[in-house]
Amino acid sequence: MSVLIPVLILSSICSIPETTSADDRWQLVFEDDFSARTDPTADWTRFGDTSPQTRGREGGGLLLTAPAGQEPPSYSGAVNRLGGSVATDQTVTASLAWRPIGGEPGDARLALKLEFKDREGGTIDVAENQVPLSDADSGDWGTIEVAGRVPAETDAVDVAVVIVAGGGEGVRQVMIDDLVAFTTPPAPDLLGKGGFESNDGGAPGWSAFNNAVAVDHPERGRVLKTWGPYNEPYGGSGLEQIVPLKDVRPGSRISAGVEAMTERRDSIADTDNFPVIRLECRAANGRPLAHAEGRPFDPNRGDIPEDEWVRSDVSLVVPDGTTNAKLILVFIQPTTAKGSVLWRNPAISMGGEMVDVANPEFTARDETLPGWLTTGDVTIATRDQRSGAGAARLVTRDGQAASIGRSVTGVGPGSTARIEAWFSAELGDGVVVDVEQTASDGTSLGVLSREVPLASGGGWTSLESAAGPFDVRISPDAAAMALRITLPEEGTILVDDVSIRDLATVDQASTSLPVRNPGFEGGRPDPTRWVVSDGAWSHNGELQYYSPDAVRIEDGRMLITADRRRIGDREYASAHLTTQGIQEQTYGRWEIRAKLPGSQGMWPAIWLLPEDGSWPPEIDIIELVGKEPNRVHHSFHWGPLRDGLLPWDLNQTSTDHHDAEDYASTWHDFAVEWTPERITWFVDGDETHRFGRVSKQREKIPDKPMYLILNLAIGGFWPGPPGDATRWPSTMEIDSVRIYRLVGDGG
Repeated sequence: MSVLIPVLILSSICSIPETTSADDRWQLVFEDDFSARTDPTADWTRFGDTSPQTRGREGGGLLLTAPAGQEPPSYSGAVNRLGGSVATDQTVTASLAWRPIGGEPGDARLALKLEFKDREGGTIDVAENQVPLSDADSGDWGTIEVAGRVPAETDAVDVAVVIVAGGGEGVRQVMIDDLVAFTTPPAPDLLGKGGFESNDGGAPGWSAFNNAVAVDHPERGRVLKTWGPYNEPYGGSGLEQIVPLKDVRPGSRISAGVEAMTERRDSIADTDNFPVIRLECRAANGRPLAHAEGRPFDPNRGDIPEDEWVRSDVSLVVPDGTTNAKLILVFIQPTTAKGSVLWRNPAISMGGEMVDVANPEFTARDETLPGWLTTGDVTIATRDQRSGAGAARLVTRDGQAASIGRSVTGVGPGSTARIEAWFSAELGDGVVVDVEQTASDGTSLGVLSREVPLASGGGWTSLESAAGPFDVRISPDAAAMALRITLPEEGTILVDDVSIRDLATVDQASTSLPVRNPGFEGGRPDPTRWVVSDGAWSHNGELQYYSPDAVRIEDGRMLITADRRRIGDREYASAHLTTQGIQEQTYGRWEIRAKLPGSQGMWPAIWLLPEDGSWPPEIDIIELVGKEPNRVHHSFHWGPLRDGLLPWDLNQTSTDHHDAEDYASTWHDFAVEWTPERITWFVDGDETHRFGRVSKQREKIPDKPMYLILNLAIGGFWPGPPGDATRWPSTMEIDSVRIYRLVGDGG
C-alpha cells in the first residue's frame, strides 16, 4: 500500500527482552501477542475515586465515587480527548449513559462538559450540563447531553464527566457508559461576507485559497499567514498571483524567491507540514508549460529553524509560448497536524531584471467594507479580528454614531432566521442590532431590535451569549431582510463573523467524532508498542477515516474493524497502526499471524516504510484486495522516481502473489526477511517470493531503518469501492507480532 508521507513520529521507546532465534541470525526485539490485560480506561485521564467495572449498561462501565459532606472539591471524574477535527462555529454534542448506584443520592449531581482547547492546551471555552442524580427513575439508566459551539482557534475538544457529591452524609456513586460525540455544521449563511473577507486574503493583487490571510503581526510587521487544519490529507492554504511577462525571451532564466518562517509558538516542527514556493511559466490560455518548486524548510529533511526567516529560491528556463507566470505560496498539510507558516518579500526576476509583482508587501486593501452600508467612522481592522482577514471597527464620537448595514434576499417566508455576530469592545457598553423585513415593493414590515451589553477591555463575545438567541420569524410577505449594527454611545468596538442563518435549511447530516473506548470495554493497543492513527487519508483513493476507536484488544487478539460509520466527510471508519518512532530498524525479520477480511472494497495490508519519511522504498509484506479474497500480494517498490511517475510505472517494482483458501476465517503466518543480500517473503513457513537473486536486484535493496504498519483500508484505486456484497462490519484480526533484528553476517 503506497503513500508519499507517513504518519507522525512518536518518540517513546519500547523495551523488549532480546531473544536469539534457533538459527542465530535473528534476535527478538519486539513482541506483542495481545495476551496481557490492558486497562480499558487507558485512553481516559481519571481523577478522584474511579474504577472500571464489568456491569455497565452493556458490558463494561466506569464507576465514579465521591464522599458527600466534605470540603470542596469533593468529586471524581474522567476526561477523554475527542478524535477527528472540528471547525469554528460547528456544534459539538456529547451524550453519556448514567445510572446512580446505592442509596439516597441527596443533592449529588453529574456534570458533562465540553472543554475547547487551543494549541497550547489552554481552555478557550467550556460548555456544561448538570443533572441531579435524584432525577434517575428507579435506578434506571438515564442520558445526559451537552452541546457547545466551537470557538475560533480551537485545536482540540475534551469531554469531561464529573460526579459532584454535594452536602449531607454518605458516599455518592454513579456508573457511566457509552459516551457518544458528534458535530453538526451551522445553517448556511444568507448574509455572506459577514467576516468582512475578500478573496484576496486581505492583500489586493493576490488570490487566496483556504486559510491564507495577510496580517499585521505584532512582531513581524505585515506578513502572509498560512495554516491548516483540514479533514482531507494534502490540504493546502496560500496566495497566488498571475504576473504578466513583458518582452518574454524564450531560453532565458526566470527565478522567484520568498522568505518563510514558522514561529515557535505555532511551529510545524515535529509535524509533516511544509511550505512550498512554486513558479509556473504559462501560455496565454493558462496552460502551464513548465514549473519549479522549492521548500524553505521541511520537517522530513532536517531540523526546522523556528523564529527565523529562511529564504527559498527557484528558477527554470522560459519555454516557447510563455506569456505570463504564476507565483504560488502554499502551506501543505499532509495529515491533520497543526502549525502555521509566515511569508514575506516575494519577488520574481527574468533575465536578471526584476519583474513587477503586485503588492509584494501584502498591503491591506482600502479601509472600506465592500457590500456594506456604513455611517460614521467605520474601518477594517486587520490585526485584532476574530477570524479571517479582518473585522469591522466602529468608532462613535462627537455624537456621530457609527453603524454598518447590509440587506439580503432569498429569505424563506414563514421560516426562522437566526442572527449571529461576535463583538469585542475596546471601549463602550454595548451595541444595538436591528433587523427590518421589507415587502417586494419596499414597504417595511417592521423592525426588531436587540440591545447587546458588552464589557470593555477586549475579548470576543457572541450575540447569543451576551443577549440570548436572536431568532426572527420571517413574514410570509417578506422579500428581503436588512441588518444593521449600531454603536449608539461613544466608544470603539470590533464586529466579526456576522451571519443570518435560515434555520429551515439547517444541514442535519451530523458526523460522529471518534471517542477512544467510549464503553470501557476490551483493551486498548499498548501505547509503548503502537501508534494509533487519527485522520482521513486518501493516498491511493481510499474512502475511510482512520479512527482511533476502530481498534481494540479482545481475547488475546488485536481487532481492526472497518464499518459504515460517518466521520467528518467520510462514510466509512477503520484503523491504522504503526511502530513508527518505537521500533524502527535496518534489516530484520517481521512475523505477523493474522486473519484478513475479504469482501468487496476491503484492503488489509501489512507493510514497511522508511522512518525518515522518504518514499520509495516500500516493502509490502502482504496486501489483500477484497475482490480476490483467496490471494495475498507481496511487493517491493524502489526508486528514484521521475517525471511524476510511480515505481510501478517505471518497472521499479518486484511483486508476486500467493493463493490459499479463506484468508478471512483461517489464521495464516506472514513473514518477511530483509537482509543486505535479499528480501524474502513467507506464508505459513513456505517461501513465496524473493528479491535479490542477481546483483542488479541486490543494488536496489534499501539500507535505511523502516517501521511496521498494520491497516485496513476501504476502497481505493486497486480494490475498488464497497458494494452490495460488502460485509459490515469487517474485521482484520492480528494474533501476534514479532520483530527480529539481523545479528548474523547477511542473508
